Amino acid sequence: MRGKSVCVIGAGVAGLVSTKECLASGFEPTCYEKDSDIGGIWNYKESSSQGEPSLYASCVLNTSKAMTCFSDFPFPEEYPNYPHHSYFKKYLNMYAEHFRLRNRIQFGHKILNVSKMNDYETTGQWRVIVQNMASGSTSSLDYDFVIVCNGHYCDPFIPDIKGLDSFEGDYIYSHGYKNFKGFEGKRVLVIGLGNSAGDIASELSRHAEHVFLSTRHGTYTVSRALDNGLPSDRVIVRRLYRYLPAAIKRILLFRNFTSRINHSNYGIAPNHPFTMRDLIINDELPTRILVGSLNMKLDITKFKEKSVLFEDCSEERIDKVVFATGYEYSIPFLETSTISIEQRFPYLYKQIVPPGVEPHTLAVVGRVGTNAPVVPLLEMQARYAVRLFGGHITLPPQEQMKSSCERRKQTLEKMFGREIRFNLSVDYIDYMDDLAADVGCSPKTCWYLATNPRLWWKVLAGPVVPAQYRLEGPGKCPKACETIMEGEKCVWIPMRSRRAGEHETDGLYNPLIKTVFVLLCIASVAVAYTWA
Repeated sequence: MRGKSVCVIGAGVAGLVSTKECLASGFEPTCYEKDSDIGGIWNYKESSSQGEPSLYASCVLNTSKAMTCFSDFPFPEEYPNYPHHSYFKKYLNMYAEHFRLRNRIQFGHKILNVSKMNDYETTGQWRVIVQNMASGSTSSLDYDFVIVCNGHYCDPFIPDIKGLDSFEGDYIYSHGYKNFKGFEGKRVLVIGLGNSAGDIASELSRHAEHVFLSTRHGTYTVSRALDNGLPSDRVIVRRLYRYLPAAIKRILLFRNFTSRINHSNYGIAPNHPFTMRDLIINDELPTRILVGSLNMKLDITKFKEKSVLFEDCSEERIDKVVFATGYEYSIPFLETSTISIEQRFPYLYKQIVPPGVEPHTLAVVGRVGTNAPVVPLLEMQARYAVRLFGGHITLPPQEQMKSSCERRKQTLEKMFGREIRFNLSVDYIDYMDDLAADVGCSPKTCWYLATNPRLWWKVLAGPVVPAQYRLEGPGKCPKACETIMEGEKCVWIPMRSRRAGEHETDGLYNPLIKTVFVLLCIASVAVAYTWA
């Protein structure tokens, strides 16, 4: 019997994993991608186009491969721990080949419109208008389900700054930045302080006359390597932190983030109490400040013809500006009544389901953000959506889902103010565990304590690697336990390219031990003499 049809929109990470999960559950997915290849933003091109995702040439993942992989498809062990974007694209190619996804993808096809069928209330079906990009012809197709995976890195957010129209220098958006060429010998201002802004400013500071980095709030820079050289996310993203009192957890995270440098002395630190929101992964930014090629600045108040004024009344001559101020969130092929988006906040139950659409035959995968790895989040969203379509998840009434969205919005405003860049933010472990409970793939921590104490400890106190969500339930993977237990060994494989440290500590502590022994003897004699 032929499975029900699913229209998957986009063949980036979200679209690939959604297509794969549909196939694994017996659905018949068709994935539409307007580009000529898979990858979405990871399909690197030498130039950028409006409405298309874009990536700069030097981009390297800011989360490690073991934490960023799909839960049932690890990276090759010889890949770097933080792969260049070209490695990640190769990984996506391998994923697509392994699960035979390419024959399910219609390349060069753009979705123009997705609307409910006239009998939607009884069938839940959707009419999809698809355009062939080569011929320009359109076709109308009907689907039982739709998964929206069109991403949100296409349309740059343009801030309204006084005087920008009169600025005589050049300005671009990070979306259009590819490399440092054209910035040599210039005085450059980068606006924003997310991961992209930090990367771009650091790179430009090696070639420009000087770089200024303007931020409203500041941040903390976390190195890719922390304790004993382990990737930072393997140190920070651990379930054990959830069981600590909030005050203790906050102190431990603060010490992790600030153990390398005092961010205040570098002008980077925020001017408010420490929170997890203020975090970027960057190894270079403090060093570029230290060597004097980059300086931090407050928010901008005004552009002039050849200069920029800042909140502290300072003024700097600027030749070029790079806006790294985020992106708009839009789904242009859907009616606004289908999914409500206010100030970049999408009203989606659990960041997946539009509450006002019943029957629930439409899901969104990819409208989520976190300081931890994103790929496992997208995979879990896809698993949730497919289980929902299969009738294995029961949703609460529409009003309860709407109330949940409102509470989430209020929580975000309480945590982050009205900073719209955090409107997609979730706590990584809480969100993964919440969806996993509905999917039926939560790790059985208490059971492991009785049956496999070593696995229990890894799940509780070790890094929350994606394979933890393949230990149980639908999609259970027989190699998940091995992946979890052997994870740290794989960290060192690509780096151990020569024998090293074989006699590193020989004789290192002998003089110290002798000295301590002599001092103890002297102290003993002195104590004995005193008592005598």
